[in-house]
Amino acid sequence: MPAPKELQPIIDQLVASVHDNAAQPSDIQKLYEWLELDGWDELMSDLDDGLAVNVGSVASRFFEDADLIAKSDPSLGRITDSKRVAHARGQIKRVIESDGGDLFVTIHAYPLVDSKGRTAVLGCLVEVHGQGGPVAFWRQPVPGREQLIIESFHREHVWLHDEIDSLPDSYLLFMWQTKEQTACH
Repeated sequence: MPAPKELQPIIDQLVASVHDNAAQPSDIQKLYEWLELDGWDELMSDLDDGLAVNVGSVASRFFEDADLIAKSDPSLGRITDSKRVAHARGQIKRVIESDGGDLFVTIHAYPLVDSKGRTAVLGCLVEVHGQGGPVAFWRQPVPGREQLIIESFHREHVWLHDEIDSLPDSYLLFMWQTKEQTACH
């Protein structure tokens, strides 16, 4: 279902913000509201491979020495970086194998086409908050889906589900050491 015609000026401004560096519309909330209600099915239909793990949130909850000590054999000796990495990978795996709740997000890209035929996407990360249901966290419009995924990684530490095994050890250690700064939202 395409957006209602009365939202086209907002869409035109959003696409211009991507292509012409124009200001974003002050009434963008109207588009968000439409997408979260009448346009929800359209927004969710692009799922493809958009299931992701919020590694920033996993890190903020589990990447700490106290958690590692509580969940390991005390006879293993002092904590090393290799033990931190193994613990971090184990926690991510546990989240993936269980119902990760708000540690899982889906990445969605709603296609925008302005009156001139130029395109962009308006993206969001969607978390499920238990009985509160899905909650959309809107992103800045970008030229395409790939840019949305890259932005989600760089800003939120969100990794696509099928790329989790490729997380570098150095990244996991970085998240461990800076977890206070990486919690999402």
